[in-house]
Amino acid sequence: MRNDGENEAYLLASKWNPPGELGVPAVDPGDPIACIATTYGFEASYFENQLLPSFLGLQFDSNESGISFLVEREERLGQTPVVVLVNADHYDPCQASGRWLQLPVRVPRGMQHSKVSVLVWENLIRVIVASANLTRAGYRRNREVAAVLDFFDGEKSVPRKAIVDTLGFLREIRRNGWVRGGDEAIGRLDEALGAADNIQRRWKNLREDFRTRELPRLVFAPTTPTPTGRGVARSPLDIVRQMWGARSATSVTVVTPFVGQPPESAEEAITKLRQSFPQQATTGRLAVPGEELNGETWTKIPESFWNAWKRRWSRPGNELDPWVVKQRRPSEGIDRPLHAKALFVDNHQHILLLCGSSNFSIHGMGVGRANVEANICYLDNWTKRDRCLLYDRVGVDWEEDACNDAQWPKDVAPDEEEAIPSSPTLPLYFLWARHDEVAGTLVVGVDPQEPIPVAWRIYIRGQDGEPLSPPLAGSDENPPIGDGPLTISENSALRCRRITALCVTWQDAGELRRALLPVQVESPSGVASEIAEGFSAKSILACLVGDHAPARWVQRHSPERSQREKIKGQKRPDDAHRAVDTSGYTLYRVRQLGQALAVLARRVFETPRHRTAVRYRLFDDLLSPVRLACAIRADWLVSGTCDSAGALAFAIAELRLTIAHVFAAMPAKDRRVLRVIYCEALEAIGLPPEDGSPDSSLRDYIAQSERRCVAVMQEGKKS
Repeated sequence: MRNDGENEAYLLASKWNPPGELGVPAVDPGDPIACIATTYGFEASYFENQLLPSFLGLQFDSNESGISFLVEREERLGQTPVVVLVNADHYDPCQASGRWLQLPVRVPRGMQHSKVSVLVWENLIRVIVASANLTRAGYRRNREVAAVLDFFDGEKSVPRKAIVDTLGFLREIRRNGWVRGGDEAIGRLDEALGAADNIQRRWKNLREDFRTRELPRLVFAPTTPTPTGRGVARSPLDIVRQMWGARSATSVTVVTPFVGQPPESAEEAITKLRQSFPQQATTGRLAVPGEELNGETWTKIPESFWNAWKRRWSRPGNELDPWVVKQRRPSEGIDRPLHAKALFVDNHQHILLLCGSSNFSIHGMGVGRANVEANICYLDNWTKRDRCLLYDRVGVDWEEDACNDAQWPKDVAPDEEEAIPSSPTLPLYFLWARHDEVAGTLVVGVDPQEPIPVAWRIYIRGQDGEPLSPPLAGSDENPPIGDGPLTISENSALRCRRITALCVTWQDAGELRRALLPVQVESPSGVASEIAEGFSAKSILACLVGDHAPARWVQRHSPERSQREKIKGQKRPDDAHRAVDTSGYTLYRVRQLGQALAVLARRVFETPRHRTAVRYRLFDDLLSPVRLACAIRADWLVSGTCDSAGALAFAIAELRLTIAHVFAAMPAKDRRVLRVIYCEALEAIGLPPEDGSPDSSLRDYIAQSERRCVAVMQEGKKS
């Protein structure tokens, strides 16, 4: 598909919404399960306020709903592993939520340039392989191209091999050691990949691959370097040549916004392309970005590249002219630079399209050296599908953009979407950092095999990007620490504070250098929630009894709405239900508790059975049993009476037994995987208090329920 301005039908952002009907059969995608994405450039605010809410199916809007949007987003993210792999130099510290991971990727002698998004729902997996970065410009402004592939348990689905190859590509990035993150962060990436893998493996009606002569057909076509970056593991040009086979080619067309640095290096890629299609009659065509300046059409590609192209593709009697896609077309009224990357091969009977993240450069095409890139290679008959040829899907108007008088500059600055940051690169000694917002601890991973920077310091990064004094650590205070990480604790500046990046300074050749060290909240339990602090036992129980989603509850009990309800109540003084507040009566509390625990049990049981979702539901959800236990302990003993002490002991015993029975009701295979998390939850809930001397019958009941709770968990251990 093309990214065509603000037309909703073509907006790439719309493809993050849960899919509707897919024809025959119709597929209900179900709840979101996981998301794994890769990108070069990145805007965290656009990702978490626009793309993620679409994928998660949020009902509240970030611009209008305020706190309700945040509550709903945090709840969904708590149950859904979301990981973005971003080129290390484009890490964005403006991330607001700590419940999803932004992991930097550092590829030796190259860069992480692929743009793959794997969106996993219960019954469907959508893969987007695009030229667009995860930025507002990439998804809403630029001329981009994207392949959107839907996989589900049916014969109409794209065959299995494409999703298996895509997941294998993501695992290769992780396996080669290019992802900078601690063990827990890498574990969450593995969990997300495993969730996608488990879903596609259970589909029995999904075809394995296309038939031998079936058209249209496609393959996943990556560019990957060897683990050290010194060689090329896979090149998309090899896949193009293999897929085209022995057919003759009438024309080969390249669409590229960038040709690498230095521009002369791209001649190697041009040479390899020409060698792949050596027939004398094959025409080489080129489409590039440009703009109108002083009545002349100037390209944004250096003259040296055009000269190299002509040397390889010109032949007597065949003048080569490019297609120049201008930033602004009269019919559009806004600047929309060409950012699509594509390679076509055709012979008027068949047509091949390679599209994705690979610029036509040596790193993009994997000629001698390589970035990490992702593309899809299509092969089809020369026919229109959905009223379009493949040529019509890359943002080029093949009539309007033809240009026989283009001007080629000597040198060109790369487009902002492709620019390499000029700031110093973080020393390889520093690997990653993780922050626990609740405990107030910071751990910095280091590589003892790399040189230690001179006079290094680590600072908290201020909102203006400047380091905040005093430093958290430095080479003077922290001598070399061997193979282990550097741990910083007992610092009040680290507690209940969102830290997404640190400032690292060091001396290099007598000059002070500075770079960002990305910080992850590795464990979701380390995310401080100001929202949760306002949820009392009364609020949690009422929300559960009404079976309300927490976001909807927050909306209904906003200060403005509560004030309106108060005024409305004052106008009805004869309402007997409002005359007496019964919420503090023990009998009312116990009755309400029973109703609430029934809803809580269903919520926990219906949670998707992967570790991230279950841990969130038991510990961090606003209505979690651990939060409920803490709130009950804090609120129910205010009066200090024997009656309230007995109610508290009964409530904790019932809560523990409810969670144990939910655990026992799960299939044996799930109990084996999740038993540790459930045991940790029971430990966090705690034992019923013995203070307050409840009567003997209540003591006997509590003892029996605790024995039953222990027995249930022991049975789970044996299964």
